[in-house]
Amino acid sequence: MPAMHSLPPDIAAQNKGPAMMAVMYSFTALSSLTVVGRVFSRYKKLGHLAIDDYVIILSLGFVFAYVGCWTAAILAGSGRHEATLTVAELDRSIFFFMVGLVPGVLSLALPKFAVVNLLIKILFPSPPHKRLLWSLPIANIVLMLGAFCVHYSECDPPSARWTLYAPAKCRSSTGTIVYSVVVGSFSAVVDFYLAIYPAIVLWSLHMHLKKKLALSVALGFGACAGCAAVRKVMEVPSMGDGTDYTCELAPSA
Repeated sequence: MPAMHSLPPDIAAQNKGPAMMAVMYSFTALSSLTVVGRVFSRYKKLGHLAIDDYVIILSLGFVFAYVGCWTAAILAGSGRHEATLTVAELDRSIFFFMVGLVPGVLSLALPKFAVVNLLIKILFPSPPHKRLLWSLPIANIVLMLGAFCVHYSECDPPSARWTLYAPAKCRSSTGTIVYSVVVGSFSAVVDFYLAIYPAIVLWSLHMHLKKKLALSVALGFGACAGCAAVRKVMEVPSMGDGTDYTCELAPSA
């Protein structure tokens, strides 16, 4: 077990966990209010919910599961320096992080299907463009699930990923890091494309400037997700050396 005295007291006392939880809970609350508002307005207007509404609700459920896993990981020790944790705490924190990958991936990938469905309904793209639009979220979720599989298969047995002293054969994390960067970059490209495409179409229409701006902004919020994906991609390479894993995980929350 790493000894706490191996770190200076001020370093050993550092804990990113509370800040991580505050950010996650704040954005989850904001997302929940947005989804509730969307569902309520759609039901009040149409008298029923469409398939994209159910996709958004399901995605929010995965967000809750992801936040729950991260909360458990933080309570176990994520956000603190590895040298300050017992072996059991380190194992639990990494285990809950690994479990949270599944709902985390799905919460990011599924909303893109709802966005594509909405864009097709209101912008009437040509058949080839429609096929392109649908191919983007499909390719994105396949690549994301592939990243999950690559991450889990890094060690034999897979449980060695969250068991510190388990006997196992593990390959270099370089391949996993490269694949994760590729997947994250593709996800960012998809987000930016789905945000920019409607703005281009709207600006070509004969419409009042204020209406163009309002609709472009409303349909372009996916750019925020793209920026978040870019930030996470930039953090991935620094997580590869594993020298302080529980602290390195903090930016990926």
